[in-house]
Amino acid sequence: MIRTLWRWVARRHAVCVALGKPDALPPPGYRQPVVLVCGDGQPALFGASPDVPSVTDQACYVPVPRVKNLPAVVADLRTLRPGWAGQLSVLLVVNPGEHQDTASLAGRLRAFGHQLALARRGGQALPVTVAGYVPAAHCAAPWFCWEAGQPSPWVLEGASRTDLVAWQRQVTDTTARTARLHAAVQLECAARWLHERVLVHVDARVATCAVMLVAATPQHHPGNLWQQWLHQRTGLVQATTGHAAGPSHWPFPDPVVQQLPVSVRRVPPAVMVALWLFTGGSLLAMGHTAWQSRWLAAPAMVQAQPQPIAPTAHPLRLDSLSLFASGSAQLKPQATQVLVSALLDIRAGQGGLIVVSGHTDATGHPDSNQRLSVARAEAVRDWMQTMGRMPAHCFAVQGFGASQPIASNDTESGRAANRRVDIRLVPEGEACGAFTQEPGQQPVPPVAAHS
Repeated sequence: MIRTLWRWVARRHAVCVALGKPDALPPPGYRQPVVLVCGDGQPALFGASPDVPSVTDQACYVPVPRVKNLPAVVADLRTLRPGWAGQLSVLLVVNPGEHQDTASLAGRLRAFGHQLALARRGGQALPVTVAGYVPAAHCAAPWFCWEAGQPSPWVLEGASRTDLVAWQRQVTDTTARTARLHAAVQLECAARWLHERVLVHVDARVATCAVMLVAATPQHHPGNLWQQWLHQRTGLVQATTGHAAGPSHWPFPDPVVQQLPVSVRRVPPAVMVALWLFTGGSLLAMGHTAWQSRWLAAPAMVQAQPQPIAPTAHPLRLDSLSLFASGSAQLKPQATQVLVSALLDIRAGQGGLIVVSGHTDATGHPDSNQRLSVARAEAVRDWMQTMGRMPAHCFAVQGFGASQPIASNDTESGRAANRRVDIRLVPEGEACGAFTQEPGQQPVPPVAAHS
């Protein structure tokens, strides 16, 4: 009897150590998502009581300040609240502004993946959401969320959910549109950073990635990984605001968590197999139908591809020296600022065909100049298609080499003027409509440089 009582006391003490404040948990009948929060930003999320669960209108958030305690917290929750098994998920917060060493961050992420694997050994699914509160000059209140395999984010504001292009078009004021376009540029960089610096080290099934752009972050170090990444990829410099007097409060990702599946009972294995077979058959049928539709539409799309297009007045002219190094078709990091301005002008149009034309000076071999002019036009086209989320059929690319000079090639200033990329918006009926992205379109990577 004494031994049994001692074991009960020891078990209760262990639960208190792992969960911090188990008495603050909702009652056993609670049926909203229960999220175990690991990683960065715990003081900004949980405030002055970093060991106390926080309950919002949409979810219960349980702090896990030390990732090594994750398996114990999961085991204790299953003991204290056995009916919550289908409601549990994990939120890994990774804030690039709080890290200065890539190797150290990678080690912490691998440690998280190992502890998550241990926590799942009991058959617990534990879907994972990776979220980042990213410092940005132009802050945006909503959450930007990518589900597994989704190329473009959803914008989540409260209960509403819209795509990124529609969100950018919701405002008509020039200042607001510029701010949202800058937010989209930083959002694209944040998504790539998460993919290349975080997800590769997390050996886990990640259901969702989410980003919120914030004004400042606690422990925001000068020269952090985010500042380095943003400058290397875009040429933008993130201003350092210094340390705040106290940690600002960050909102919990309620709209993101609500996208996760919540189960309050187990489905029999036979039913699961039947559901998987039915879903697989439906997907195959839909895929076959979509393939047939695209195949039948292919001749019309081919006919719509532009032939050599007559020049139109007043092209948007970009200086090649501000975009490319000499003899290269690889965009400079500093080119982003020029391209953002150009993209704003293009998106202000009412639809039509976007014709991107590359030009060089007369220096060098004509064949090399021709290839270089095409490659540079393609690089600008690919950037605009990716950042503007516009379908491929909105664009036509031309390369003229040195055949269409606008100044004399006998002087340095004339040769500099001839090295350019011209962008024209040509009315083509419904060629591009309202610049919306095709369903399922993947971003196009930059074209390799030609010399």
